[in-house]
Amino acid sequence: MQTEIKRWGNRTAVILSAKVLAQAGIDINSSVEIVAGDGEIILKPIANPADEYTLDDLLAIGPDNAFDLRDEDRAWLDPRGQEVF
Repeated sequence: MQTEIKRWGNRTAVILSAKVLAQAGIDINSSVEIVAGDGEIILKPIANPADEYTLDDLLAIGPDNAFDLRDEDRAWLDPRGQEVF
């Protein structure tokens, strides 16, 4: 695909077709890394960690004591006013 670099306000932009985005596995609003060098500009999709892990996966790789409360944290658990739990 050939296209042109255009001015968009104070910035420049390249318009990519939906077909090119689909071939690269990139969606609108995807995060991409831009690598420039050797006369090239390369867009690389950045994987969204939320798409790669389930809650169970994240809990499994965390430290065993990740949810242990310190005394300082426990002080916040006791109701102080007219809270209803």
